[in-house]
Amino acid sequence: MAPLEPATDRFEFAEWDDPAFVNGMSQVVRTPAGAGLLVDNFLDAAHFPFVHAASFGVSEAARVVDQGVRRDGWTVETVFETWYRESGEVRRQLLTKIGSASLSVSLRLVFPDSGAVIAILFCCTPERPGQTRVYKLLARNDLGSDPARLKEFIAEEDQILQEDLVILERFDHEALPLDRTVELHTRADRLSLAWRSLMADFVAADNVPATI
Repeated sequence: MAPLEPATDRFEFAEWDDPAFVNGMSQVVRTPAGAGLLVDNFLDAAHFPFVHAASFGVSEAARVVDQGVRRDGWTVETVFETWYRESGEVRRQLLTKIGSASLSVSLRLVFPDSGAVIAILFCCTPERPGQTRVYKLLARNDLGSDPARLKEFIAEEDQILQEDLVILERFDHEALPLDRTVELHTRADRLSLAWRSLMADFVAADNVPATI
């Protein structure tokens, strides 16, 4: 039970109960990286070929194309057209990302050539200054009933988070800068910038402290 009335709606994760999907949960991780930085990074698509070269990142994904960023209340959303490597195969994907002021992200990867779908709910809980707890709920519709394939998928998602943390935990600050003038941005940053603007409005409405 929340001590106060929640300021935002929680994400629904319909795939979790959909019989067409199998589901699991990544290892819960505690990290010194700030929750705002974690969400900002999870919304980004430009870093895939570089940070995730050992897992799913491919050079084809270096050009980031989105279908326009939309804001609805305390969420922002876009669809990226990009590429993904799995089991040595490079596949087209449509990647929907929805970022919320609740410090969580809904992600849905659709592979149009095969009909496969991966859904992820990424949630961050700031526990105290210098410590964030990270949860990832996972679901996909192309694993059948093979528990070994599900275990492998979860391990891959654990690796992807660790690849991000190698970078994020090097930052000399844990708070996400909400002032858009302090960094250089490109067109590829449109979703992250929209989320930062949303969070600046959220802070201004006295929902959270000025550092996230």
